[in-house]
Amino acid sequence: AWVFCALLRVASRYFGLRSSEPAAAKSEGRSLSRFNSQYRASLQLLDSGGQMKNARLIDLSEYGARVSCESELRVGTPVRLWIPEIASAATGRVRNCTKKWIRYRIGLEFQGTLYKTSF
Repeated sequence: AWVFCALLRVASRYFGLRSSEPAAAKSEGRSLSRFNSQYRASLQLLDSGGQMKNARLIDLSEYGARVSCESELRVGTPVRLWIPEIASAATGRVRNCTKKWIRYRIGLEFQGTLYKTSF
C-alpha cells in the first residue's frame, strides 16, 4: 500500500494529478481520495478473449478508478486497465456503468493494486 501512495504522490507532482474533493469520497463510503486525471487508457476485457476498448481515465485511487468509455460494460466484467502515460496497469472488475451523454462512466474496483508496466 505504501508503494502505491508513493506512486500517486510522484504522479500527482509530475503528471498533473489532482486530488478529488474529499467530501465526495466520504459520501460514497470511500476512505481514500481519488486523484483526477485525463490520461488515455485502455480496458482489456478479460472474459471476451482480451478485447480492448479505448477509454479515458477520470480519476484514480489505490483501490479503483473511474473511466469514460464509448462502450457499455456489464457490472462484474473482469478487466485490466492499462495507463500507458504513467506506465501502469491494474486488474479488477466493473462495479458500475452509467451513461453520460454519448459515453459511459465506468467505476472499476481493483483486485490488488496498480502496478508498473513497460509499454
